[in-house]
Amino acid sequence: MLSERPFQREEVQSDDPVPIPLSATRVKLFLQCPRAFRYQYVDCIPTQLMGALAFGQVIHAVLHNLQQWSLAHGEPLNESVTFYEFDRLWDEVVSTQNPLFKSNTELEEYTALSRLILAGYVEAHRDQPLPILLEYPFEILLQDEDSGREYSLRGVIDRVDQTADGLVVVDYKTGKRKPSPKQLDEDLQLTIYAFAVKQLFGQEVQQVVYYHLRDQSALAVERDDATLHMLETEMLPQVAAGIACEEFAPRPGYYCRFCDYFQLCQEEGGVDLRRYEK
Repeated sequence: MLSERPFQREEVQSDDPVPIPLSATRVKLFLQCPRAFRYQYVDCIPTQLMGALAFGQVIHAVLHNLQQWSLAHGEPLNESVTFYEFDRLWDEVVSTQNPLFKSNTELEEYTALSRLILAGYVEAHRDQPLPILLEYPFEILLQDEDSGREYSLRGVIDRVDQTADGLVVVDYKTGKRKPSPKQLDEDLQLTIYAFAVKQLFGQEVQQVVYYHLRDQSALAVERDDATLHMLETEMLPQVAAGIACEEFAPRPGYYCRFCDYFQLCQEEGGVDLRRYEK
């Protein structure tokens, strides 16, 4: 998967600045809390890789490799291949990146969950057409019409399918919870992916799918032109402007208690976090 490049201060202080790098993850974090954005992408303060994130990354990689194997060998999706690939990649991540697990049993629980997810995926997609794109990295150069400021929108799209009515963008999710219809309608990542695919390929995006891997349910939504236009002309330029001007004020909320930078933010001051203590 395309890794997130640290945001460098010199990019916004240069006489000829390079485009400000944006992604769904960066935009969401900046909108949630600009100070947390600064800690992660400007100060580049490392955080501990959690087991849940490591598991999601490995599952994404396995599904990509599975589809590539099927295409290369001209054979249907195969459970044995997926299990072998998961065990190989999971062992590698656990041994080299040392993710943090919440309990002594969580490692084994994720291995068992991988069987449920991967077997279910193979069964659900065994006779389906292969995607036209898998784990597709993109970078789109954009410019704010008012300020002339350039920024680049980047990311990795899990899957794109071709249908008679247009393209379908699929985003895999390994978490427990499913979003509500309202949350799906407001999901920024799905909006960014729909925008990116339309920009890159000049075709209409029929649907954007939040694919819940734990039960193989496809939660499909649409993104109309007005939503994509607002993203391009309002949200992204505003975030880019905030980053360029180094507007990194804290924005406290319930999410503070889950923030990797909670203690550091308390020490820096300027905001009362006592009500959000873990």
